[in-house]
Amino acid sequence: MAIGIDLSVIVTSVRLELGHSDNVATGQNYDSSIKHHINAEYERLWYDWDWPHLWGSLTNGWFDKVLAAGERYYDYPAGMDPLTIKNVWYQWGEVWMPVARGISPDHYNSFNSDDDTVRSDPVVAWRPHTQTQFEVWPIPSTDALTLRFEARKAFAKLVNATDECQLDDQLVYLYTAAKIKSTRKGENGYGGTLAKWARRHYAMLKYAGRVKKNSGFAPQSPAPGEELPRVTVVRVEV
Repeated sequence: MAIGIDLSVIVTSVRLELGHSDNVATGQNYDSSIKHHINAEYERLWYDWDWPHLWGSLTNGWFDKVLAAGERYYDYPAGMDPLTIKNVWYQWGEVWMPVARGISPDHYNSFNSDDDTVRSDPVVAWRPHTQTQFEVWPIPSTDALTLRFEARKAFAKLVNATDECQLDDQLVYLYTAAKIKSTRKGENGYGGTLAKWARRHYAMLKYAGRVKKNSGFAPQSPAPGEELPRVTVVRVEV
């Protein structure tokens, strides 16, 4: 029972649950079908519940994007699912400031990004631009400041033998074997028994993950009597 198990190991586990040989050279023609069912169950389980460990990158609890002076549009951080974005912050000096979602014509009335004649720090708003890019406003005037996203990892199918499953391996291979077996024997056969084991294991994992997720991060607020950092405006000659 672990996260990060290779696809090849999960395929072997499914074989064993189905009563097949675990010899790699045996039944290779059937492996493509097993992998198809593994990915189908993997994707279903991925979106079926809000798994706490899927929030953030492999090395961080969030996804970071370094901004560049004069750049309006950016690719989303690699490995992030843009549809799951909950919060965005901007690093301004030593302070993390919340960035609002949504850019309206009123924003452009203040600083017109189309002209790019005025750049300003800090970034105060963002919006999706395409499926792979987002826009920030106003256009930054400073390099190397960071935008931080709170979002889930993007789902990726398991294709190569060494691809790592980011859900509990037992959960995936039990449901996969139950699905394959039940199409042969029905819920009253061994497929039904596997399905019960899978549901029991699923319930245990969900119970263990119900501890309230704490991001461990909060934007800093100014102390009483202190002021937020002043906005710096840079006019660009064109």
